[in-house]
Amino acid sequence: PYVAWTMIFLDPLCHYRQYATDSSSSTGSNNNNSKRRKKSKKFSLNSDTTATTLLECTTPFLPSNKRYCTDKGPTCTAWNCTCDDQIRAMRGGAPLLGAIFVLNKSDEEGEGEDDGGATGAAAAAEGGRRRKECYLLPLGPTEKCLDDLEAGYSRMKSWPIIPFDCEVSLSDRWSAFEAIISNNQRKMVTYNATTALMPFYHHQFHDECSMHAIDGDSQVSQIDDMLMSSQFTSCLTGTQDDNHNHFQRPANLRSIWDLRLVSWMLRPDVSDDQIEWSTFKAGFSHLGPDATTELYDGIPIVSRGLTEARTDLALLHSLYPLINEQLIRHDLLRSLENIEAPVQSILASMECRGVGFYPQRLKKVESKLSARIDELEARSRAVTQDSDFLLSSPQQVSQYLFDTLKLNVPEGLVSKTKSSHRSTSEETLKAIKADAIASRGSAPEILDIILEFRTLSKLLTTYIRPLPLLCVRGEGKSKKTPSRMHPQWMMTAVRTGRLSCRKPNLQQLPSDAVFGVKPRDAFVPS
Repeated sequence: PYVAWTMIFLDPLCHYRQYATDSSSSTGSNNNNSKRRKKSKKFSLNSDTTATTLLECTTPFLPSNKRYCTDKGPTCTAWNCTCDDQIRAMRGGAPLLGAIFVLNKSDEEGEGEDDGGATGAAAAAEGGRRRKECYLLPLGPTEKCLDDLEAGYSRMKSWPIIPFDCEVSLSDRWSAFEAIISNNQRKMVTYNATTALMPFYHHQFHDECSMHAIDGDSQVSQIDDMLMSSQFTSCLTGTQDDNHNHFQRPANLRSIWDLRLVSWMLRPDVSDDQIEWSTFKAGFSHLGPDATTELYDGIPIVSRGLTEARTDLALLHSLYPLINEQLIRHDLLRSLENIEAPVQSILASMECRGVGFYPQRLKKVESKLSARIDELEARSRAVTQDSDFLLSSPQQVSQYLFDTLKLNVPEGLVSKTKSSHRSTSEETLKAIKADAIASRGSAPEILDIILEFRTLSKLLTTYIRPLPLLCVRGEGKSKKTPSRMHPQWMMTAVRTGRLSCRKPNLQQLPSDAVFGVKPRDAFVPS
């Protein structure tokens, strides 16, 4: 049994995601109004042109390895952009429409869930022919449940009100979602699960009504009581039997089946572009419904995104038996369930929670570091007797060392780079310095200046200045409370299977102190 699901976010309309049938998709006008849109708090869930900011539905299926902005352009508003302005963990607190689920009608009726032993290709074709049911579970404030915002969900006060006729409380809806995700009796098929799980973990960390605060048997009992009273949830979680004790811990979700992760497991040497959703959509379009542009004619922008999300999930639902058969054939299913899927949920939880960070500890040494770099630059101009000499220019450094000072590169080292320039790498400079000391008893002063300049410049431009820009401070918190850093832990970036880290790369933080302060000292356990 399996269900395709994802999260539906509500985001300000972004010009690069305009639909082909949208006559208002003008890149120039959107760029000119981007700053005004960012400051506005007036949203619209329909095509009302009087609203300052229109909203659209987005999902984690969007590309995650592209940059849509420029350094000198307008403020970036695309949450899936790779620029440093966008922090993926912020998806956890982003406005939500809800969670959307797609399953075969036979799954709901309890018929033919195992496909009768059919092969993956046959099951995929059969799944494509079956009628699929689509459910939307609203996870944001609705018109009839505004009182819930005062009872544990105050962070949603700034969210747009969803115009749904839903009288179920926010707490019950989130409890249902927690139970669906935490149940291991049915595969929860999705794409880019790390992003899709962010709202789930953010809810557990921040909302007072989260069942995360309930431990042990009381948690299972409360979930069971809620599930037994919900026909919708029981059809997804399979709680119609007598055994309800099959719930997973929230940070160890073995039932999540992520197409992106599975594709990397089958072919770890592929590039990021080859495991983007658009690649699967183009390669397996015959398995999904016909997603022509006519689907979007005459409907509001939000409905267009919702329709596309439903279409994507229908294709993903049909793809599952086909790809899962390959996983079984390569004897990787147990690795997914016992290692990769649990690790993925743990890393998503870590990224959403973040790590404590004190930016002021680095800012204290920034001015001292900049002053020392200025001193080195001034000293280099004095030593070279050239007012235009730049330590940051490899060409000028190479010309002065090898043409003016007539220094030689020791044997065994590459004297030129791939671009035919004479190498001035750290290894080369240290070798030249050692050779000069051995033969002459001393080395030119400029070598020490260059080495120190490069060390301090790298610390300043790679760690001291950028790190504070990547941290997030909670609203209303004092300076004594640490900010949060949300590094991205990547499971599919390295073919050998090791983890990589981005924004920032915590695996390469230097341990050397600068003016008595180490970059690692800014991080604190929390």
